[in-house]
Amino acid sequence: MMRSIKSYNKTGFNWKDQSGFTMIELIVAGALTLLIIGIMVGILQNERIIFDRQTQKSELETAGIATKEFLSKSVMNSGYNVFRGKRFLAASDHYLSVVYDEDDDGAIQNDEVFVYAVSEASGSVTESFSVDAYFDQNDDGNVASDEHRVYSIELILNSPPYNLYKYTLNNGDSGYSKAVVARNVDNFIMSYYNKNLKLLPRDVNNSEVDPTMPFNFSASESQLNDIRRVDMELLVRSKNLDSKPEHLSSGTYTANSVATYGGDTTYSDGYHRKTFTAKISPRNLSLSPWGSISLAASPSSVTCPTASTTVTANLVDNQGQAMSGETLTFTTNGGTLSPSSVTTGTSGSGETSLTYDFSDSTKTITLSSNTTVTVDGESRPIYNSIPISFTIGVASGDNIATEDFENAQGNTIPNWTEYGQTNWNISTSGTKVYHSAANGSGIAVYDGGCLSADYDAQVDLVGKNGSGMSDGDYSGLVIRHQGEDDQNHYRVQIYSSVTGNGNNAVEELKLQVVKVEDGTETTLTPETTLNVMLDSLKNTTHYLKVRAQGESIQAKFWVTGSSEPNDWNLTVSDSTFSSGKVGVATQTSVNRFDNVTITAL
Repeated sequence: MMRSIKSYNKTGFNWKDQSGFTMIELIVAGALTLLIIGIMVGILQNERIIFDRQTQKSELETAGIATKEFLSKSVMNSGYNVFRGKRFLAASDHYLSVVYDEDDDGAIQNDEVFVYAVSEASGSVTESFSVDAYFDQNDDGNVASDEHRVYSIELILNSPPYNLYKYTLNNGDSGYSKAVVARNVDNFIMSYYNKNLKLLPRDVNNSEVDPTMPFNFSASESQLNDIRRVDMELLVRSKNLDSKPEHLSSGTYTANSVATYGGDTTYSDGYHRKTFTAKISPRNLSLSPWGSISLAASPSSVTCPTASTTVTANLVDNQGQAMSGETLTFTTNGGTLSPSSVTTGTSGSGETSLTYDFSDSTKTITLSSNTTVTVDGESRPIYNSIPISFTIGVASGDNIATEDFENAQGNTIPNWTEYGQTNWNISTSGTKVYHSAANGSGIAVYDGGCLSADYDAQVDLVGKNGSGMSDGDYSGLVIRHQGEDDQNHYRVQIYSSVTGNGNNAVEELKLQVVKVEDGTETTLTPETTLNVMLDSLKNTTHYLKVRAQGESIQAKFWVTGSSEPNDWNLTVSDSTFSSGKVGVATQTSVNRFDNVTITAL
């Protein structure tokens, strides 16, 4: 009897005991696989749509931001360091050209003439505009009057989308290169406003009528110089249609804008779009677009005892040509101008002198010059200003001035100006001294010193044989004198007061500070009675020393031959005058003065 033989592998597994997948199982497995693949394809397709949308939005943002950055920088800086030609060379609703010194080297190069315009990448030219640009063609660091060239910028404008280009002018010929700032520009609109925020260009025949698109300044070129604000509106669309057919973008183009050149006034399609806007103002409005005035002072920084400087003004038009026969007016916030206006000569220049009296320790004066020129039948302003510094050039403790009157010639003494009723003379008996020759109040002011705001001033009050001071008489020092008269200063004085008669008379000398403001006298408090008899002033020289420092005025009085007192006899406080000249003052004919010294604090 035969036995059946079973086959076992080493693991004991019986192959004949296994059966395969049934047909139903295979069909179910295939269906599940297809379902999973379909889900994955749907997810991937949806992710691709989201990615495409995000990419398109990113491209829109990049184009808009880049355009705003380029145009904002150019418009804001327009006119910077431009001394020949205009700051706006061309303008319309779809192109703009400006000039500024981007590298701040003092001269315009060809790549500092910025031209922006929309155009298609290829096709037949449909429009052109001119740019007459001044720039340094020979690279010598200057822009000469003959260094300009006219460039014709050609545009292709049929229908959007356009590219926004930045054009760079060639240095050696009238050609140019261009680079893309933004692609897929659906519409581009530039609007311009003057200082009154009225839309430009205005109709020269009816300035009240707002212009309509398309804007073009060629008919009234001078209005380019009236531009004070530029508004930008940029509509950018995506490169490709949205992946979903149901996506719809619709809208209306601005009438007569470049988007309508192909005839379409509306859009309705599957592209994504985004609008970018900006309002931009030039920062260099102080630079006159009608021409320029250059100002130069010699010396540009004045140090005492030099008190004046010569300022030369040169007037040129916006093409750099000298303008003769024009009236230049000069103004200043300090010092004295002579003359205050001049007529320019054949070279366009005129001069004035600025003098400062050093009533302050340091003064920076702004000198301005302005004129008006006629452009297109209208008066247009040109102006400029420069700072000129006047400095004392002395340090604390330096001697500002010493006057002993020995350089007098007859009764004339240099550097002294006399005000009031007093008849001033020079005494020639012995050493020369300054004195009053008749009764009556008056002051004499020293003009030769380099005065600081704070100083010590000292004078010898020289005694005279004969009659002394009467009741109400005074003599002393003038400090912080202001102006060209005797109406504003402090008077630090020895004042004679006599009360009673005969043997009952009481004689006193008082040390006082009198403020004279617009001619009105006010005795400041306190005042001090000196332990000095009136008769002693007849035969003896005394010293009067005054310290003017900030709001404090201090004074001391002592007889010649004795030591200077450590303490001040008198201290008052007043803030009316903070600086000014030194002088002497008197009310009687018996007063004499010598050895005036002024020392900086």
